[in-house]
Amino acid sequence: TASRSFPSDITDAESFDRARRLLTTIYDFHKLLGSKTEEGEIYETTLNLIFDSLPCERGVILARDDEESEFQPVQIKVRGREADVGDIAISQTIIDRCLADRVAILSRDAMADSRFGQSNSIMLHDIRSAMCVPMISRDRVLAICFVDTSEATRSFGESDLAFFASLTGEVAILVDNARLRREMIRSEQMAAIGQTITGMAHNIKNILLLSQGGIGLLDTCLEKKNYEAVGKTWELIKRGLDRINSMVHEMLDFARQRPVVRRMGNVNRIIQETVDFVAKDLAEKQIELNVALEPSVPDCLLDDQGFYKAFLNLLVNACEAVPATGGDI
Repeated sequence: TASRSFPSDITDAESFDRARRLLTTIYDFHKLLGSKTEEGEIYETTLNLIFDSLPCERGVILARDDEESEFQPVQIKVRGREADVGDIAISQTIIDRCLADRVAILSRDAMADSRFGQSNSIMLHDIRSAMCVPMISRDRVLAICFVDTSEATRSFGESDLAFFASLTGEVAILVDNARLRREMIRSEQMAAIGQTITGMAHNIKNILLLSQGGIGLLDTCLEKKNYEAVGKTWELIKRGLDRINSMVHEMLDFARQRPVVRRMGNVNRIIQETVDFVAKDLAEKQIELNVALEPSVPDCLLDDQGFYKAFLNLLVNACEAVPATGGDI
């Protein structure tokens, strides 16, 4: 890439020094931009490098997100002072020509350049010498870089254009890669949200199925006027509803990217509550559930809802895996 940025007939000290500085810029480009993934940082560093190497007075990068949107200024630079939107000095005539032909444009004297006629924007902004290049990757124009100077003694040359086009061409690839990474991350986030919603729906379905069994048991207790058993059964159903409510809040927390809150809890207690919750369904399928809990297990720091969901899923899957009637878990 660097070899395309310089003329092959360097014969004097001044040309050699200029070529050396441009080569140094190419080196700095890879060193500074190799680790950057944000478009704003890439564009800012690019303009700084261009201003360090070329006699630019003003510069602007215009970018767009897709082929349908309009180009908007994303980075502005004016030599010697801070720049703002009011400092944008671009020739729409030159930009239109650059986009139409999809080629880099050099004008040593824009005011006298027959390609642009008597352009009002060139006269208005006092543009003497200008360069404009489309930043293309995968046959798409991602951005446009425009630099100019109002001093006739500091006009750009062919070697400047070759360097300018080469540098911005590599920037276009960097920007395209940054966008691909951003799209990949967004896709992964959407996939994670989809998996979370699917998992939550699966957990809620399991709890509702078990709650239906609990409701059936509650009806039986009411018919027999076994009010002590009613209280215990209702507690199991209520815990299931509380867990569904907790899952919904957990999903909202996930959407807001809140961290999981861990607290002290007892593994045995969670396991026993889950076993009690599924006891009626297991009995109806004539499944024998063997539970052996180590009583000395201490309280520990854990996500009790996450542990409950994981254990409940294992238990429900085991229920579905054993024969239609009978079996041991």
